[in-house]
Amino acid sequence: MAEYIVIPDECHLTKEEFLETLILRKGHDYNGAYLVLQAPILLFAEENGSFTEEDKKLFKNASSALNHIQNVNQAIETLTTGKINYQQFNVTDPIQDMLKFIVTKHANLDDIISLSCEGNIPILISRTVLYQQIYSFVNNVFKSFPINAINKTIDISVRKYDLEQKEIQYLGQKGKNLTSGSPFVEVSVRDNGIGIEEKRLSKIFERGHSTRGTKGIGLALSRKSAEMLCDYIHVESIPNQGSTFNLRFHQNGGLI
Repeated sequence: MAEYIVIPDECHLTKEEFLETLILRKGHDYNGAYLVLQAPILLFAEENGSFTEEDKKLFKNASSALNHIQNVNQAIETLTTGKINYQQFNVTDPIQDMLKFIVTKHANLDDIISLSCEGNIPILISRTVLYQQIYSFVNNVFKSFPINAINKTIDISVRKYDLEQKEIQYLGQKGKNLTSGSPFVEVSVRDNGIGIEEKRLSKIFERGHSTRGTKGIGLALSRKSAEMLCDYIHVESIPNQGSTFNLRFHQNGGLI
């Protein structure tokens, strides 16, 4: 099994470099998509009774897409300006929002993906940046499955996590005030896809790198997020068996 850890202090991206990364989003004009979706959704909200059930389903999906666009736009704004808006919420809230959007893109989601959490876990962190990180992991997983794959599974699990002494070094300057046992939270995304070869594992977070011919943006954003917040990413993978992305962050990240 190969593993790789994204260490925040090694992930420096200037604002200019990050904006250069976003240029690769050709065909993904999030601001334009927001304006296109906003008007019909507002109309739907005002005249709900005049729509058929099929229309209602369509606009429900569009509303989830609009929420997704807002989350991603705000996350990008945070990552490019460095101004973090800390919020207190249950850790599964943005994950549930993300799943509502994912279901509009992938059929039979209930047969593929599961979410488990060890009770309610309140956290203090940027909600939109966390949303973007988890979405990048899950979206990357969907791309890792062969087109005709059957019995696909994606397991998302959330638990409280006590930081170990050896892990403090991963956080660099952000971890200087932490001690062994500091209250962290771990969000794991595990799949049974094609896995990632060891020689490529450290490259998947680089701008423009992709294992599936895509733009290679999402995981680069997650890497930038790890630099800004008190968290780190641990990836394990076995070719032809699957991968596990672990995101570990301080439960009260806005207070350290």
